[in-house]
Amino acid sequence: MAESFYKSLDSGKDVVSTRTLLHEAIPITGTIVYGTYSEANIKNYAHGMFQSVYDYPYLSSSANHIFDITVGVGASSGLYSTVANQKSKKLNIYNQMAQVLMGYDHTGSILRFDEDGDILGGGDKIDNALFYNFSRLLVKDELKKGTFSLKFGVGGLYTDPYSSIVEITDASGSNAYLVNSPVGEYGILYAKNDTGTPLANNNSRCGLLFYQAGVAVVTGSVFKSASATATWTFSDKPNETTTITLTDYEGTAVVFEIDDDGNGVTGSNVAVTLIAENGGGATGTAIDLVAKINASALKITASVLSAGRVLLRQDGGGSVGDKAIALSNSSNWNAACSVNVPASFTGGNSSGLLNGTVGETEMTSHNAESIQAILTGSNVEATADALRHRMVNLQFNNTVELNSTVYFCRVNHNEYNYSTNPTYLTGSKIRVKTQSSDLPVSYITTVGLYNDNNELLGVAKLSEPLKKTPDTELTLRVRLDY
Repeated sequence: MAESFYKSLDSGKDVVSTRTLLHEAIPITGTIVYGTYSEANIKNYAHGMFQSVYDYPYLSSSANHIFDITVGVGASSGLYSTVANQKSKKLNIYNQMAQVLMGYDHTGSILRFDEDGDILGGGDKIDNALFYNFSRLLVKDELKKGTFSLKFGVGGLYTDPYSSIVEITDASGSNAYLVNSPVGEYGILYAKNDTGTPLANNNSRCGLLFYQAGVAVVTGSVFKSASATATWTFSDKPNETTTITLTDYEGTAVVFEIDDDGNGVTGSNVAVTLIAENGGGATGTAIDLVAKINASALKITASVLSAGRVLLRQDGGGSVGDKAIALSNSSNWNAACSVNVPASFTGGNSSGLLNGTVGETEMTSHNAESIQAILTGSNVEATADALRHRMVNLQFNNTVELNSTVYFCRVNHNEYNYSTNPTYLTGSKIRVKTQSSDLPVSYITTVGLYNDNNELLGVAKLSEPLKKTPDTELTLRVRLDY
């Protein structure tokens, strides 16, 4: 039978509060997000506001919710007036996320997402936003600063999305995070080259990461080219004397004319001939046209993306997209194309992050739609599908904040050496002593924590009894976690 002894704790000396941060690595591969379960782990909703991703088919009892994907277009975006699909929902999503994560200004207006976090200083805003809302199951108390990594395949072709990859990180999150958000701390996201050097400017700002809220806000510009671009695909050679006029942003115009028989009858135009070693037909036309464009006085750079597929790009600052109303062509020219020549260059503004050699990212297989096209013309579900198709890898460390109170239960040399338990004695002699000169012995097995009314609040059991004699002192450390 055990016997209890009570001793008061000194709150100044015997009680200490501590805070411990525990971290867990969370890797999410692109195969989970896109492809492993043939979309069975992707849940869409009738409201069409967001899409949920699970680690297993979501109808399975073992499935865990990983994150949600949605997109928003702010009223200040240059795309907002052209949004033709779910316009009000995309605006409402942007406003809802902004008011929760950024808050309001002094006039009561919702603050826009700011690229550098310096809200009062102005600067570039994120008006076309991709939102990744991570589940609390993964984030726990918060995302660990400086551990976030999201890789996107930004290769120009939809069928080859991973030929060029950018990695988005909160590189300076551990020591340069911001606190001017109603939901706590957040860091700046930066895009850097991973493969294929796809970025026009490495380590470009591209979004915000809210650590306690577990939300990543990424600008749609991560899929936009910094150069104005245009692409088309030849399916055959155009007919003799078919022409195309290219005009660059400085206003220089050059006419390119098909010279099928190589007789040079092109007048003042630049002859595009079919060279046998280039394969003739669509392939030869594309190769020779690219060579002639690059040799001309145009501020346009041309390249062959694949057999018969031509990419044109031109640089000229943020207004290239406005000035580059550049392509005029005959109907005979398009008759030889499986993908027609566009009416103008697209993109070409300072917000685009991609190198011109990569070109505008094709987000869908349908008409090679750009990020601008799906933000304006596709619903949220289809846009989320396109974004998942481009995800290579996602990883971060979460954080669990463990608060503890440590109680130092001190046993002095002259304490707890005896027991009042009746079985401790026999014939008025201590059972554990064989001679009268032996030191008394007791064994400590349990520590109880009591309140001021001597009500038991907690019990700590020792792994084995501790021997206590008058020539020993002990300190038992009891930790209470919450």
